[in-house]
Amino acid sequence: MAPTSVVVIDTVTARYPDRALASGQRIILPSEAEWEAAAGNSHGDLHPWGDTADPRRANIRATGIGAVVAPGRFSPEGDNQAGRQELIGNVWEWTRSLWGYSGNHPTFGYPYRHDDRRETASTRPGARYVIRGGVFYYATECANSFTRNRMLATDRAGSEWRRTTPGRQCRKRPDALG
Repeated sequence: MAPTSVVVIDTVTARYPDRALASGQRIILPSEAEWEAAAGNSHGDLHPWGDTADPRRANIRATGIGAVVAPGRFSPEGDNQAGRQELIGNVWEWTRSLWGYSGNHPTFGYPYRHDDRRETASTRPGARYVIRGGVFYYATECANSFTRNRMLATDRAGSEWRRTTPGRQCRKRPDALG
């Protein structure tokens, strides 16, 4: 099931949620499968807008901007069929799904298995979580609904974002998400 809404979480909100959220509100990140379903319109499209790469629909390297831009700049052209914005390019999108503990080899890969404990939060040092959607410096062939990457749970922004680029899993076609 695809997430029904997307919440932008800045560093202040992440570190001090009691100051940023109304009483009783919670932020729940999508699983990797939920994110991929939203980005692929629940039927495996390569991009939220369809199967053809188009740098006019997302902030990626070929767009030529070279920096993060305000949300909505590529809407509605880059939206998915349900109207969700900014699923590809611009900034990484965190999921709650574990990648594993290795920077190069995922413990939890494809095909996706909901019962393999990848959705169980880890307090173990070195836990990496799946991030999706690419980022503004991503090449066109990797900015899609199925390329996955990873990041340490303790990483935030700056150089940590760039260190995740080598070893990314850029594939030509998605594997089935069982």
